Amino acid sequence: MAKKINMWQVAAVVFGVLFLLSIFNVFSFSGSTTKITGNAVSYINENLLSQQGVEATVVSSEKTNGVIRTTLNIDGQIQDVYVSTDGTLLFPAAIPLTDSQVIAATGAAVVSQVSPGDILEVSASSGVSIGPEDAEITVTEFSDFQCPFCAIASGLPSWISQYESQYGDLIGISKKIKDLAKEGKLRFVYVPMNFLGQESVYAAQAALCANEQGKFWEMHDALFIAHDSKENNGKFEKDKLETIAGSINGLNAATFNDCLENDSTLTEAQSINQAANSVDVTGTPSFFVNGQKVSSSWTAISAAIGV
Repeated sequence: MAKKINMWQVAAVVFGVLFLLSIFNVFSFSGSTTKITGNAVSYINENLLSQQGVEATVVSSEKTNGVIRTTLNIDGQIQDVYVSTDGTLLFPAAIPLTDSQVIAATGAAVVSQVSPGDILEVSASSGVSIGPEDAEITVTEFSDFQCPFCAIASGLPSWISQYESQYGDLIGISKKIKDLAKEGKLRFVYVPMNFLGQESVYAAQAALCANEQGKFWEMHDALFIAHDSKENNGKFEKDKLETIAGSINGLNAATFNDCLENDSTLTEAQSINQAANSVDVTGTPSFFVNGQKVSSSWTAISAAIGV
Protein backbone atom coordinates (compact mmCIF):
# COMPACT_ATOMS: atom_id res chain seq x y z
CA MET A 1 0.00 0.00 0.00
CA ALA A 2 1.41 3.40 -0.98
CA LYS A 3 2.36 5.69 1.88
CA LYS A 4 0.20 8.85 1.93
CA ILE A 5 2.43 11.92 1.62
CA ASN A 6 1.12 15.42 2.35
CA MET A 7 3.81 17.62 0.85
CA TRP A 8 2.58 20.74 2.67
CA GLN A 9 3.09 19.00 6.00
CA VAL A 10 6.59 18.29 4.78
CA ALA A 11 6.96 21.95 3.83
CA ALA A 12 5.86 22.92 7.31
CA VAL A 13 8.68 20.88 8.78
CA VAL A 14 11.20 22.52 6.47
CA PHE A 15 10.00 26.10 6.98
CA GLY A 16 8.64 25.87 10.52
CA VAL A 17 5.12 27.05 9.69
CA LEU A 18 2.27 26.18 7.32
CA PHE A 19 1.02 29.16 5.34
CA LEU A 20 -2.27 28.16 3.72
CA LEU A 21 -2.67 31.24 1.56
CA SER A 22 -3.92 29.56 -1.63
CA ILE A 23 -3.45 30.98 -5.10
CA PHE A 24 -2.65 34.63 -5.64
CA ASN A 25 -3.83 36.43 -8.77
CA VAL A 26 -0.63 36.69 -10.82
CA PHE A 27 -0.48 39.30 -13.51
CA SER A 28 2.82 38.81 -15.30
CA PHE A 29 4.31 36.04 -17.39
CA SER A 30 7.86 35.38 -18.42
CA GLY A 31 9.98 32.36 -19.21
CA SER A 32 9.25 28.84 -20.42
CA THR A 33 6.34 27.00 -18.77
CA THR A 34 8.25 23.72 -19.08
CA LYS A 35 11.36 25.19 -17.48
CA ILE A 36 9.37 26.85 -14.69
CA THR A 37 7.51 23.61 -13.94
CA GLY A 38 10.77 21.65 -13.98
CA ASN A 39 12.39 24.09 -11.56
CA ALA A 40 9.44 23.85 -9.20
CA VAL A 41 9.41 20.04 -9.23
CA SER A 42 13.18 19.95 -8.68
CA TYR A 43 12.74 22.25 -5.71
CA ILE A 44 10.00 20.04 -4.25
CA ASN A 45 12.06 16.88 -4.65
CA GLU A 46 15.28 18.36 -3.33
CA ASN A 47 13.91 20.39 -0.42
CA LEU A 48 10.55 18.94 0.58
CA LEU A 49 10.57 15.24 -0.26
CA SER A 50 14.18 14.07 -0.11
CA GLN A 51 13.92 13.22 3.58
CA GLN A 52 10.84 11.10 2.89
CA GLY A 53 12.48 8.86 0.32
CA VAL A 54 9.86 9.66 -2.31
CA GLU A 55 9.87 11.72 -5.49
CA ALA A 56 7.32 13.86 -7.32
CA THR A 57 6.76 13.31 -11.02
CA VAL A 58 4.72 15.50 -13.35
CA VAL A 59 1.37 14.16 -14.52
CA SER A 60 0.29 17.30 -16.35
CA SER A 61 0.96 21.03 -16.43
CA GLU A 62 -0.98 23.96 -17.83
CA LYS A 63 -1.19 27.72 -17.57
CA THR A 64 -4.61 28.65 -16.18
CA ASN A 65 -6.10 31.70 -14.50
CA GLY A 66 -2.76 33.47 -14.40
CA VAL A 67 -0.80 30.64 -12.74
CA ILE A 68 0.82 27.38 -13.84
CA ARG A 69 -1.10 24.44 -12.43
CA THR A 70 1.00 21.30 -12.18
CA THR A 71 -0.47 17.94 -11.22
CA LEU A 72 2.08 15.73 -9.46
CA ASN A 73 2.22 12.07 -8.57
CA ILE A 74 3.89 11.78 -5.17
CA ASP A 75 4.32 8.14 -4.26
CA GLY A 76 0.90 7.33 -5.70
CA GLN A 77 -0.85 10.38 -4.32
CA ILE A 78 -2.08 12.96 -6.84
CA GLN A 79 -1.41 16.54 -5.71
CA ASP A 80 -1.93 19.83 -7.53
CA VAL A 81 0.56 22.64 -6.93
CA TYR A 82 0.68 26.07 -8.49
CA VAL A 83 3.60 28.20 -9.61
CA SER A 84 3.49 31.90 -10.35
CA THR A 85 4.01 32.54 -14.05
CA ASP A 86 7.27 34.36 -13.39
CA GLY A 87 8.54 31.18 -11.72
CA THR A 88 9.27 32.79 -8.35
CA LEU A 89 6.57 31.43 -6.02
CA LEU A 90 5.24 27.96 -5.25
CA PHE A 91 1.67 27.85 -3.89
CA PRO A 92 -0.32 27.26 -1.75
CA ALA A 93 2.49 27.99 0.69
CA ALA A 94 3.91 31.03 -1.17
CA ILE A 95 7.41 29.55 -1.02
CA PRO A 96 10.06 31.60 -2.87
CA LEU A 97 11.73 29.47 -5.53
CA THR A 98 14.52 31.82 -6.58
CA ASP A 99 15.20 34.28 -3.74
CA SER A 100 17.10 33.14 -0.68
CA GLN A 101 14.95 33.12 2.42
CA VAL A 102 15.32 33.49 6.12
CA ILE A 103 13.21 32.12 8.91
CA ALA A 104 12.42 34.75 11.49
CA ALA A 105 12.98 33.59 15.03
CA THR A 106 9.44 34.53 15.97
CA GLY A 107 6.67 33.38 13.69
CA ALA A 108 8.95 31.81 11.08
CA ALA A 109 8.26 34.64 8.66
CA VAL A 110 9.50 34.04 5.15
CA VAL A 111 11.07 37.26 3.86
CA SER A 112 12.85 37.92 0.60
CA GLN A 113 16.50 38.84 1.12
CA VAL A 114 17.28 42.11 -0.62
CA SER A 115 20.12 44.57 -0.51
CA PRO A 116 19.47 48.15 0.65
CA GLY A 117 19.53 49.30 -2.97
CA ASP A 118 16.69 46.92 -3.79
CA ILE A 119 14.34 48.17 -1.09
CA LEU A 120 10.97 49.09 -2.52
CA GLU A 121 10.22 52.78 -2.44
CA VAL A 122 6.51 53.60 -2.29
CA SER A 123 5.46 57.20 -1.85
CA ALA A 124 2.01 58.50 -1.01
CA SER A 125 1.63 59.29 -4.72
CA SER A 126 1.79 55.54 -5.45
CA GLY A 127 -1.14 54.88 -3.16
CA VAL A 128 -3.08 56.31 -0.24
CA SER A 129 -1.65 56.33 3.26
CA ILE A 130 -2.90 56.49 6.81
CA GLY A 131 -0.78 56.96 9.92
CA PRO A 132 2.22 59.18 10.73
CA GLU A 133 4.32 60.10 7.70
CA ASP A 134 7.44 59.97 9.87
CA ALA A 135 6.63 56.54 11.33
CA GLU A 136 9.58 54.19 11.74
CA ILE A 137 7.56 51.38 10.16
CA THR A 138 5.74 51.60 6.84
CA VAL A 139 3.59 48.71 5.66
CA THR A 140 2.55 48.77 2.01
CA GLU A 141 -0.21 46.61 0.58
CA PHE A 142 -0.69 46.04 -3.15
CA SER A 143 -4.30 45.03 -3.59
CA ASP A 144 -7.14 44.83 -6.12
CA PHE A 145 -10.67 45.57 -4.92
CA GLN A 146 -11.96 42.62 -6.98
CA CYS A 147 -9.42 40.10 -5.65
CA PRO A 148 -11.19 37.57 -3.35
CA PHE A 149 -8.05 37.02 -1.29
CA CYS A 150 -7.69 40.79 -0.87
CA ALA A 151 -11.26 40.79 0.42
CA ILE A 152 -10.32 38.06 2.89
CA ALA A 153 -7.30 40.10 3.98
CA SER A 154 -9.54 43.11 4.55
CA GLY A 155 -11.56 41.15 7.11
CA LEU A 156 -14.74 42.93 5.98
CA PRO A 157 -17.06 40.71 3.85
CA SER A 158 -19.59 38.65 5.77
CA TRP A 159 -18.73 35.46 3.86
CA ILE A 160 -15.10 35.18 4.96
CA SER A 161 -15.98 33.45 8.24
CA GLN A 162 -16.42 30.18 6.32
CA TYR A 163 -12.70 30.30 5.47
CA GLU A 164 -11.48 30.69 9.05
CA SER A 165 -9.99 27.21 9.27
CA GLN A 166 -8.38 27.39 5.82
CA TYR A 167 -7.12 30.97 5.64
CA GLY A 168 -7.11 32.06 9.27
CA ASP A 169 -3.68 33.69 9.02
CA LEU A 170 -4.82 35.79 6.05
CA ILE A 171 -8.18 36.97 7.40
CA GLY A 172 -8.19 40.58 8.55
CA ILE A 173 -4.51 41.37 7.92
CA SER A 174 -5.30 44.75 6.35
CA LYS A 175 -7.70 45.73 9.13
CA LYS A 176 -5.10 44.94 11.77
CA ILE A 177 -2.49 47.02 9.96
CA LYS A 178 -4.93 49.90 9.46
CA ASP A 179 -5.88 49.83 13.15
CA LEU A 180 -2.19 50.06 14.10
CA ALA A 181 -1.83 53.00 11.72
CA LYS A 182 -4.80 54.76 13.32
CA GLU A 183 -3.09 54.29 16.68
CA GLY A 184 -0.01 56.03 15.27
CA LYS A 185 2.20 52.94 15.52
CA LEU A 186 3.02 52.72 11.80
CA ARG A 187 2.22 54.15 8.38
CA PHE A 188 0.00 52.08 6.10
CA VAL A 189 0.12 52.67 2.33
CA TYR A 190 -2.60 51.04 0.27
CA VAL A 191 -1.86 50.72 -3.45
CA PRO A 192 -5.13 50.13 -5.39
CA MET A 193 -4.06 47.98 -8.30
CA ASN A 194 -6.60 47.26 -11.03
CA PHE A 195 -5.60 44.36 -13.26
CA LEU A 196 -8.44 41.84 -12.87
CA GLY A 197 -10.73 43.38 -15.47
CA GLN A 198 -12.74 46.50 -16.20
CA GLU A 199 -14.58 46.40 -12.87
CA SER A 200 -11.24 46.49 -11.07
CA VAL A 201 -10.47 49.69 -12.94
CA TYR A 202 -13.85 51.18 -12.08
CA ALA A 203 -13.43 50.24 -8.39
CA ALA A 204 -9.98 51.82 -8.24
CA GLN A 205 -11.32 54.95 -9.94
CA ALA A 206 -14.16 55.08 -7.43
CA ALA A 207 -11.80 54.83 -4.48
CA LEU A 208 -9.64 57.60 -5.92
CA CYS A 209 -12.72 59.75 -6.58
CA ALA A 210 -13.70 59.27 -2.94
CA ASN A 211 -10.13 60.16 -1.97
CA GLU A 212 -10.61 63.58 -3.59
CA GLN A 213 -13.17 64.20 -0.86
CA GLY A 214 -11.03 62.68 1.89
CA LYS A 215 -13.14 59.52 1.95
CA PHE A 216 -10.76 56.91 0.51
CA TRP A 217 -10.74 54.61 3.52
CA GLU A 218 -14.51 54.77 3.85
CA MET A 219 -14.82 53.75 0.19
CA HIS A 220 -12.13 51.09 0.68
CA ASP A 221 -14.21 49.51 3.44
CA ALA A 222 -17.49 49.85 1.54
CA LEU A 223 -16.05 48.15 -1.55
CA PHE A 224 -14.78 45.16 0.39
CA ILE A 225 -18.02 44.88 2.37
CA ALA A 226 -19.82 44.72 -0.99
CA HIS A 227 -17.46 42.04 -2.33
CA ASP A 228 -19.27 38.77 -3.06
CA SER A 229 -16.14 36.60 -3.56
CA LYS A 230 -16.49 36.74 -7.36
CA GLU A 231 -14.94 38.84 -10.14
CA ASN A 232 -16.41 40.83 -13.04
CA ASN A 233 -20.02 39.89 -12.35
CA GLY A 234 -21.44 43.41 -12.34
CA LYS A 235 -21.05 44.30 -8.67
CA PHE A 236 -18.52 47.06 -9.46
CA GLU A 237 -20.11 48.57 -12.55
CA LYS A 238 -20.27 52.35 -12.33
CA ASP A 239 -23.95 52.53 -11.33
CA LYS A 240 -23.36 50.03 -8.52
CA LEU A 241 -20.33 51.99 -7.34
CA GLU A 242 -22.42 55.16 -7.23
CA THR A 243 -24.92 53.34 -5.03
CA ILE A 244 -22.13 52.16 -2.73
CA ALA A 245 -20.73 55.70 -2.54
CA GLY A 246 -24.18 57.04 -1.69
CA SER A 247 -24.07 55.12 1.60
CA ILE A 248 -20.92 56.92 2.81
CA ASN A 249 -21.60 59.69 5.30
CA GLY A 250 -20.21 63.06 4.30
CA LEU A 251 -19.50 62.11 0.69
CA ASN A 252 -20.99 64.49 -1.88
CA ALA A 253 -22.74 62.07 -4.23
CA ALA A 254 -23.08 64.50 -7.14
CA THR A 255 -19.38 65.36 -7.07
CA PHE A 256 -18.44 61.69 -6.78
CA ASN A 257 -20.72 60.65 -9.64
CA ASP A 258 -19.33 63.37 -11.87
CA CYS A 259 -15.78 62.23 -11.08
CA LEU A 260 -16.56 58.59 -11.85
CA GLU A 261 -18.70 59.17 -14.95
CA ASN A 262 -16.08 61.46 -16.49
CA ASP A 263 -13.17 59.10 -15.69
CA SER A 264 -11.43 61.90 -13.82
CA THR A 265 -9.21 59.47 -11.92
CA LEU A 266 -8.61 56.96 -14.72
CA THR A 267 -5.13 58.27 -15.54
CA GLU A 268 -4.18 58.10 -11.86
CA ALA A 269 -5.45 54.52 -11.60
CA GLN A 270 -3.50 53.53 -14.69
CA SER A 271 -0.35 55.20 -13.35
CA ILE A 272 -0.65 53.28 -10.08
CA ASN A 273 -0.88 50.02 -12.01
CA GLN A 274 2.21 50.88 -14.03
CA ALA A 275 4.15 51.78 -10.89
CA ALA A 276 3.15 48.48 -9.24
CA ASN A 277 4.21 46.52 -12.29
CA SER A 278 7.67 48.07 -12.08
CA VAL A 279 8.43 46.64 -8.63
CA ASP A 280 8.62 43.13 -7.20
CA VAL A 281 4.90 42.43 -6.98
CA THR A 282 3.79 39.05 -8.34
CA GLY A 283 0.21 38.99 -7.11
CA THR A 284 -2.34 40.43 -4.73
CA PRO A 285 -2.45 40.90 -1.87
CA SER A 286 1.28 41.59 -1.55
CA PHE A 287 2.75 43.20 1.56
CA PHE A 288 6.00 45.06 2.16
CA VAL A 289 7.39 46.15 5.51
CA ASN A 290 9.80 49.04 5.18
CA GLY A 291 10.24 48.11 1.54
CA GLN A 292 10.95 44.44 2.13
CA LYS A 293 8.49 41.87 0.84
CA VAL A 294 6.86 39.70 3.50
CA SER A 295 4.59 36.69 3.14
CA SER A 296 0.89 37.53 3.17
CA SER A 297 0.13 36.13 6.61
CA TRP A 298 -0.36 37.87 9.94
CA THR A 299 2.25 35.56 11.47
CA ALA A 300 4.86 36.90 9.06
CA ILE A 301 3.79 40.54 9.10
CA SER A 302 3.41 40.81 12.88
CA ALA A 303 6.89 39.32 13.28
CA ALA A 304 8.31 41.82 10.78
CA ILE A 305 6.74 44.84 12.49
CA GLY A 306 7.38 43.57 16.01
CA VAL A 307 3.87 43.31 17.45
